[in-house]
Amino acid sequence: MIGQELTTIILNLFQRMETTRQSILTKANHLPPVNSSNNPLRRAKSPCDKGQNFYEVEDFRSFLSHFSLLAQIHPSKNAIEFHQESITYADLDQLSGQLASYLLAKYPAGKGIFAISMERSIDMIVGILGILKAGHGYLPVDPKLPADRIKYMLSNASAVGILTSKSLSSSLPGNAPHLLMDEVKPVLSQYPECPKLAPIEADDLAYVLFTSGSTGKPKGVQISHKNLINLLLSMQKAPGMTESDRLLAITTISFDISVLEMFLPLISGATIVLADAEAIKDARALLKLLKSSKITFMQATPVTWRMLTAAGWDQSLALRALSGGEAFPSDLAHTMLSLCDEVWNGYGPTETTIYSTIKKLDAKDDKITIGQGIDNTGIYILDENGNEVEPGQSGEIYISGDGVSVGYLGREDLTVERFLANPFEMDRPIMYRTGDLGRELLNGDIECLGRADHQVKIRGFRIELGEIEQLLLQEKEIAAVAVNPWEDRPGNKRLAAFIVPKNSLQQSEFLQMAAQWKELLKQQLPEYMIPADWVMLAELPLTANNKIDRKALPVPEKTSSFASANGAEPQTEMEKLLFEVWKKSLRMVTFSVDDNFFDLGGHSILAVEVMTQVDQLTGINLPLTSLFSHPTLREFAAYLDEQQLSGKSAEWKSLVPVKTTGSKTPIYLVHGMAANAGTFFKLPSLLDPERPIYGFQSKGLNGSDTPLETVEEMAVHYTNELLEQQPEGPYLLGGYSFGGYVAYEMARILIEKGLEVKELYMFDTQAVNMPMNAHKNDSSLNHWMDKLRKKKVELQVLIQAPKTMGQFKLRAAARKKDKILEKLKLKVKSAPDGRAAVINKIRNLNFEAMVNYAPKPLEVKIIVFKARIIPSKSLNHPSNGWSDYSKSVEVIPVQGDHFTLFEDPFVLDLGKKLDHLLKESV
Repeated sequence: MIGQELTTIILNLFQRMETTRQSILTKANHLPPVNSSNNPLRRAKSPCDKGQNFYEVEDFRSFLSHFSLLAQIHPSKNAIEFHQESITYADLDQLSGQLASYLLAKYPAGKGIFAISMERSIDMIVGILGILKAGHGYLPVDPKLPADRIKYMLSNASAVGILTSKSLSSSLPGNAPHLLMDEVKPVLSQYPECPKLAPIEADDLAYVLFTSGSTGKPKGVQISHKNLINLLLSMQKAPGMTESDRLLAITTISFDISVLEMFLPLISGATIVLADAEAIKDARALLKLLKSSKITFMQATPVTWRMLTAAGWDQSLALRALSGGEAFPSDLAHTMLSLCDEVWNGYGPTETTIYSTIKKLDAKDDKITIGQGIDNTGIYILDENGNEVEPGQSGEIYISGDGVSVGYLGREDLTVERFLANPFEMDRPIMYRTGDLGRELLNGDIECLGRADHQVKIRGFRIELGEIEQLLLQEKEIAAVAVNPWEDRPGNKRLAAFIVPKNSLQQSEFLQMAAQWKELLKQQLPEYMIPADWVMLAELPLTANNKIDRKALPVPEKTSSFASANGAEPQTEMEKLLFEVWKKSLRMVTFSVDDNFFDLGGHSILAVEVMTQVDQLTGINLPLTSLFSHPTLREFAAYLDEQQLSGKSAEWKSLVPVKTTGSKTPIYLVHGMAANAGTFFKLPSLLDPERPIYGFQSKGLNGSDTPLETVEEMAVHYTNELLEQQPEGPYLLGGYSFGGYVAYEMARILIEKGLEVKELYMFDTQAVNMPMNAHKNDSSLNHWMDKLRKKKVELQVLIQAPKTMGQFKLRAAARKKDKILEKLKLKVKSAPDGRAAVINKIRNLNFEAMVNYAPKPLEVKIIVFKARIIPSKSLNHPSNGWSDYSKSVEVIPVQGDHFTLFEDPFVLDLGKKLDHLLKESV
């Protein structure tokens, strides 16, 4: 009997070995074929002359080969879109090639490490491609990192140089030469698009990324072109990407998953839609971008996906979503399955090139797994002795294959420790020890069970707790320390620092010192590595082996953060409202109105939650950055009160502050026929956070001042208030509809005073094409035609924005209902001096002022934002008539019709285009 069992075991063992061998033969070192006649890449010709080619066409060892050949197949297709800018495949290939030639002329050695530190832009990706085409590996440097950390990275990498911009150059430390893209780009046309360089080899360096290190210093992971191309070609198949896709890129280039966002579309003929830094922080803006840009593919960490659901994402999108960077919570995964066409979960450390396993999730899944290995990748679950465990048993995850890095830069000791000889497959000689625990399920999928060491992930960033602990132990007041993650709610992971001081301290004394230690950490560590909570302990709990027992560490109380023990309580109505909102989001019972939201443990996901609540409770829609710039409750409440300024103020003015903060030239916008500045209150979330915005409202709206009756009178009044606010130019003026005439007259007054008006923005204001006498035509035919044109416009708006049109119809129905009830004497008629009556009176005065206004030619640059939806062709003057009054007129089409261009969702298009113009101005 025993002999039969032993025979069965041996036969099963041989069968398993044969299955493994066949898998190796099928997968190992076999990149997808490129010589097949049905492969479109093989039908394209190289853009470079023979002998000058920097890649090998036949074996495609570098993804650059795929990109450059796709540029020949799709030369005029947009490769990247950023705000209103775009660049085609052909232009991106040419410009990056010319940059490579420039780099080789300046640094002829080639094949070194070249750093890049730039704001998110098309030029940033041009820079990365140029560095790679020059044969260098690129080193991404986040300019927001502490100076000491940047200096260490540049020194450790022996960076040949750093590609940056004028605005960032002065803040970058280290001795690496600075190359300014602002100065380089204008001269690139003088350089050939095909750099003269030896072929890029599979083992050549593609990039270096620094990750947290347990010794207190970050370590640089070296990724080769072989590693990179294996990942890209595998991910091109699953989750999949084709030339019809539009990928939303939201990740900073110092985080490894950004590599997939930049390069996967470029080898697939797809389009990258690059989100700016502000949209990345604000889930509300990101959600709008997802919808307006018709995104089909997006990759993000679970934190970002949760932020999007918290920001009001409740409608299904034609989206393929990929989650990576950290564990995917089951509740979030199932929520997203109801909102997306497909949801994928990816897993892999930086050392094995971003993703090593992939899994398409299904609503029927009992467990959220990380799936199985991507192409040319081996996954092993091993016990403490390095032996494979049986399916269902837990062990440590090891990874082998074409994605495994060549090791750490200049750290042979760490490389030997983590990159081990592979005893299981000869064709994959090296395997990486991940430190993650997992087990193989019956279907072959891998379930990840967390860390085996003290490494954690916060918001997708990998953190070695030892790096933080080592820095804190350098402080003379600290005897012992343990840094540990915890969750105050599902999905909201925080870092807590447990400190044993050398001397006895009162709690208030400890918090004062903790505040100092926190500031010291900020000088050396990125923001995501700074503990939010600080706990004083008499001693650290230890295991039987005298190691820190992290499971026995207490759950931090929120009072252990930097809340003022006896601080000021909320007094104003806005402070009380905000106190309740903050208390709910921060899970705190008490804090002071002078406490800092972020010192209390707030971060981007909680900021989105707070701002969403503020939107709903106050009706004030502000950009996420307003909380960052006014971080205490007192400051933020005062800022909200300022935005809510109304006729109740002691000194009523026509000038309304919409957004007062920012260092750039303010923009002043004049109301439409409806007389108030509320039209512009959605702009702060769409424009540069450094751009102050002011609006004008009609005099008399407070019900006591006498309204103005002509455009000229209004222009004089508004200009006087403007000059009190900003005595010197240049000026940026604009007006919506009727307000365009007033802004035009204001420009005339300022110019006559010898002041500079930089630009004048007309938001669908008609100059001469508006039939000025149409209101005098009372014929039945004219009324019928007006109704027909109106219905045509309403139908188009209904198709494009049903929710907006529904709101318009509800308001119109409510007005009709009130009029009927008033006629039937079932409702008291509005008082003649009531708010509604005052607004109606001023609206009528504004209409008469418009009819009687006759603009005269003026030397000023006019930008016309022209609504795409128009009543009829007869009203479709190319420049809305303003070319008859100015020699410099630019027309920019925007979504929506005359009445809805400032309404959701159309205002997003207008805001983007306005922001782009303002950035090119002052």
